[in-house]
Amino acid sequence: MEMYVKITKIMPLNQRQYVDKSGEQQLSKSKGFLLSNGLNEIYAEASGGYAEKLEQRQFDPTQHYVADLRVRVFEYTDKDGNVRYLNYVELTRLNVL
Repeated sequence: MEMYVKITKIMPLNQRQYVDKSGEQQLSKSKGFLLSNGLNEIYAEASGGYAEKLEQRQFDPTQHYVADLRVRVFEYTDKDGNVRYLNYVELTRLNVL
């Protein structure tokens, strides 16, 4: 999904260690952005090497950007046994308009 947005907030690069399915230690990297198209506000997250690349860039809060987003839905069961859904928005590209 493509959106024309302004960046309202940028989170710092987040790095956390985890153990993958094969038992190997891995490092996960992510960087979050609050994006607004004037009507809607959305939290989107870049991951891996792209998150590191975005960490090196300077962003102008007055500038408009084109954001490519991929939305995924996760299903989970809460502590009361209710099935819930959570949207995850991945930022796959962010360029100046």
